[in-house]
Amino acid sequence: MKIHSKAVKITVFSIVFLFFILPPLFNTKSPSLVFSNWTFPFIQLILFFLSLLLLYIDESLFFDFKSQKGSLSYRLIFPAVFCLCLLFAISFLINGLSIIISHNTIQEEITPPSNFKECIFCVLTFFFSAFFEESIYRFFLPESIKSFFLTCKPSLQKYLIYAGEIFTALLFAFSHRYAGIFSVINALLAHIVLRLCLKKTGSIYAGFTAHFIYNITAFTLLSLN
Repeated sequence: MKIHSKAVKITVFSIVFLFFILPPLFNTKSPSLVFSNWTFPFIQLILFFLSLLLLYIDESLFFDFKSQKGSLSYRLIFPAVFCLCLLFAISFLINGLSIIISHNTIQEEITPPSNFKECIFCVLTFFFSAFFEESIYRFFLPESIKSFFLTCKPSLQKYLIYAGEIFTALLFAFSHRYAGIFSVINALLAHIVLRLCLKKTGSIYAGFTAHFIYNITAFTLLSLN
């Protein structure tokens, strides 16, 4: 099922933007609240199904992983591992700068799951969230904005598309402002890596895999401290 009407595309884009992109920008919850309540992630589940719904109503907004050439290792495993290494390198760099500059981390504010059920809920939370963020921030938003500019003058197209990429990166970065300025910087650099991964591989799957493993591993390491 594909959306052909530009008016419908703009409507879908506006709904996603108003109800799912703007709210995180005004999130004032502290990390201790975000990473301590390990119940079943209903909200993240809804966001996950929203991503799948967007895939269904306009498949042209998502790349077809099966159509990509090359082996599974070439399309998924190698890009995911490479992105994962870059994400950790960025994280270590930003964390080091945060310690040097402000001696401030969020380690003491994180509460790990206390039993097996909470561990499952924790994993599901990160799984659903990573899929939603890769679908929306790395693909839906920038590619939708790009499609709106395709009818503009060729001399302006490139600059408008670049502006859309920057706009999307800033939206993702500042959706993490609840955790402080260093988290915003980390999210900005991570977005660039994951967006390039999507452009190179032609799908969200390698970036999603790296994003999910990174979040789980980083959370585990922080919980151990």
